[in-house]
Amino acid sequence: MKRKIRYILLGVILTLVCIYVGTLVKIEILTHNHKDELIDVCKENTMVGDDFDFFKVLEYSECGFARVYLISGGKYATTGNVFTLGYEDGEWHEVSWNTRWSTSGNADKTVYPYFWHWIYFMF
Repeated sequence: MKRKIRYILLGVILTLVCIYVGTLVKIEILTHNHKDELIDVCKENTMVGDDFDFFKVLEYSECGFARVYLISGGKYATTGNVFTLGYEDGEWHEVSWNTRWSTSGNADKTVYPYFWHWIYFMF
């Protein structure tokens, strides 16, 4: 009985680790394939500008939807932002952005990947 519980627990843990690693691999592949196409839209953003240190493509759809996570260093604070981008009329544009953390606000010194947000990046 104890052995069976151990195997079930080990199976659950391994499944969660595989899902998490798979998500990170998916993000790395999306970033590699689409970074050049999406980076200019984030650079054009007046709030962030082109002063950012880290860029990852979280989601990409051929239907004209993308989400990008970037860490930008600024004059006053460093922030982690998730940009939602849309594709219309032959070019990408910013639909919205959400600041996930900032050195001037919550979650100071948080870095990618969010270990507690791993499920968020899967979908």
